[in-house]
Amino acid sequence: MRNLIKLLALAGFTVIVGCASYVLTPGLVERSEPVSFRELLRNPGMYRGKTVILSGIILECRVVSDGTVCEILQVPAKPGSRPENADRSEGRFIARSQRFLDPAIYARGRQVTVGGVVSGEERKMVGEREYRYPVIDVEEIHLWPPEKEAPTYVCPSWCSDPWWCYRYWGPWWCWP
Repeated sequence: MRNLIKLLALAGFTVIVGCASYVLTPGLVERSEPVSFRELLRNPGMYRGKTVILSGIILECRVVSDGTVCEILQVPAKPGSRPENADRSEGRFIARSQRFLDPAIYARGRQVTVGGVVSGEERKMVGEREYRYPVIDVEEIHLWPPEKEAPTYVCPSWCSDPWWCYRYWGPWWCWP
């Protein structure tokens, strides 16, 4: 009986862990520090060398001699899920990858989740104002597939009855 209970507990644990959703490798997720973006933005030097996971929307990607540099608008996301509402952004960050990330694919407006090490900060102009960007050296990057819009159906108003579109299972007076 005890062996059966142990076996069931092990099977349950395996099912729960097996169903966990990771967009980045579990090793990177385990090494990452839970840090608020506001704190990282306020003092990037304090987090230098620490692994973080950030999500956001690509503003610009440029190919440089040693890889790719992306400017990303930070957007909050729950672990393992896509960025949520861009209106709740707390700022911007720079993601530096040593890989070639094609700017046609990693294009403006695409959603990403980035895991990497904080390497410092960089100051650039946003409009006429200087902005301090935290810089992340990318270890992994997940490009979310574009969201498809749900189709909308418009009911033609050939009949004055609001149920006309449901005529075969609705009121009999609008049946063709």
